[in-house]
Amino acid sequence: MEIRVVFLMLLLQIVVSEGLPDCLCTKDFNSMEECVTSYWRAGHQYSTILMFLSAYHGISWTLRQLKYFINKKLRLRRKCTQSPIADVRRAIGFELRGSGRLLGYRSMTRRLQREYKLSVGRHVVREVLKVMDPIGVSQRRRRRLERRTYRCPGPNAAWHIDGYDKLAPYGFHVSGCIDGYSRRIMFLQVAATNHDPSVIANYYLSCVKQMKGCPRLVQTDCGTENVVLASIQGVFCRNASNPYSGPNSHRYGSSPANQRIEAWWSHFRKNNSEWWIDLFKDLVAYGCFEPGNFIHVCCLQFSFMALIQKELNMVASEWNSHRIRKNKWLSVLQGCLMSCISYQSYQVFQTRNTMFQQWTSLGPSRG
Repeated sequence: MEIRVVFLMLLLQIVVSEGLPDCLCTKDFNSMEECVTSYWRAGHQYSTILMFLSAYHGISWTLRQLKYFINKKLRLRRKCTQSPIADVRRAIGFELRGSGRLLGYRSMTRRLQREYKLSVGRHVVREVLKVMDPIGVSQRRRRRLERRTYRCPGPNAAWHIDGYDKLAPYGFHVSGCIDGYSRRIMFLQVAATNHDPSVIANYYLSCVKQMKGCPRLVQTDCGTENVVLASIQGVFCRNASNPYSGPNSHRYGSSPANQRIEAWWSHFRKNNSEWWIDLFKDLVAYGCFEPGNFIHVCCLQFSFMALIQKELNMVASEWNSHRIRKNKWLSVLQGCLMSCISYQSYQVFQTRNTMFQQWTSLGPSRG
């Protein structure tokens, strides 16, 4: 306890000796009027202002003296709108063009008072925001996080590929690919590794061969296991006449940017992999399996690899045939069979299949 007190005293001494940041409004002022006005516009209560005056300026006032100075000499009022409404609207309009559009009426009131030196009440700011930013007011009232909407022009416009490592400690490395528009699972495979570039490239080539074409864009994370796939995709699309030709047909990104497949992994865990994880954890708890033991890992792979792959095929088939639940926040097709309608019957819904089918021509690229 004594050590903690000594540490706090030393920290306080350092802060006082080096000065406090400007955000605490304890900097030097040219006059008493400027000092008190700055504290008042920062929204501090009378008791806080008295404490600042005593601690940092050596001024000892009573509460009555402070109120008289603020109300009579400075003529400052919190509950009286003194600033013209046109100035308030102009300042709010400027804030709405930047990050200030995220502020509620309370935070906006404080910003107007501190940054624009306006004397305005909360009720005025609230009514002005209702007129100037009705959408933002509605979103804040629902307390809903504003999310960006995923948009995709049609099937095969973007494939998202990623690895699933929750089963990796037990020797099972899952790799998956999902179509960004229809959310159809293009492939879902398990192997002894998903860090070998040739393994991931083989999954991709098998899928492209089966579909008789490649997507316009493939998005993966920045792992080295995707370098061969990226090169193959660039060769396939080198003759494309759109902005996604050649190297532009593959995109590296972080996991949050690869949201389609990342979101599907949570579904996969709830509906399949959680059972396998619990099973393997039980084997560890009973002493039947030792993570990191090469022999134990090989035995698990020999015993369960084919069974897990069979279940992966079943999960992918069930997912590709389920109906997308209606949601007003989604921008893709809903209430329809994914594999049969949203992917294959894209013309019915006025979308465009962007699959590039000239990839079989492996001769010299044009021009």
